[in-house]
Amino acid sequence: VIAIIAILASMLLPSLNKAREKALAIKCLSNQRQVGLSVGMYTSEFNDNFYSPNALSSNQSPTVKKSWAAKLYELGLVKKSDVLLCPAYKEYNLGNDKWNNLIKTYGAAYSNDVHGVISFKAPGYNRVGFSKVAYIGCSYSKTTSANKGPLSRMILINNDTSEDYSRPWLAHSDRVNLLFMDGHAAAHEKNALTSLYCPNLKTNGEPEKIGVAASQDGSVYYKLR
Repeated sequence: VIAIIAILASMLLPSLNKAREKALAIKCLSNQRQVGLSVGMYTSEFNDNFYSPNALSSNQSPTVKKSWAAKLYELGLVKKSDVLLCPAYKEYNLGNDKWNNLIKTYGAAYSNDVHGVISFKAPGYNRVGFSKVAYIGCSYSKTTSANKGPLSRMILINNDTSEDYSRPWLAHSDRVNLLFMDGHAAAHEKNALTSLYCPNLKTNGEPEKIGVAASQDGSVYYKLR
């Protein structure tokens, strides 16, 4: 009987794991669509601009800049929840103050204050099209900052100069979930990323081709161009 149970378990576990991964991927896409609705309400009120400052220097004080998640919360567009977090990442360390740590991870990794806005009116979108520009997605950073550990973010950074920067993350069976500027969210394999774009925050969101990605376990960073 024990042998039969062991055989059945070995047959069922892979299927159960795949089902679990599929469920996480679906939840992640649902999260991204909710974030997209919030961003859409924000941009409709602010002349098609999306606030996206440097998270590392964000702060809750009204006298300095905030992370974009904090700004959405301040305006009542998102609630205090994990909707901003990719559910595939199990080791996320939010610290004692869960919400404040969460919202401080969702910003762009550029330090210059003037690069804090994505303009949905950037001329490059007429050439590329909103359906090919992903501005939010599962992303992974090998940061070693104190009290953080490795973390996933939902803002894309197209930079391969440092392992502290966040890359599109192939978290869901070697696919990355992406939210696009036309409002749809979808999963893409690594090879498909080479034909997609993300905003370049140094040029107010002008689109550039996605050039990097992180493997499912986060150990490998791929250069795509």
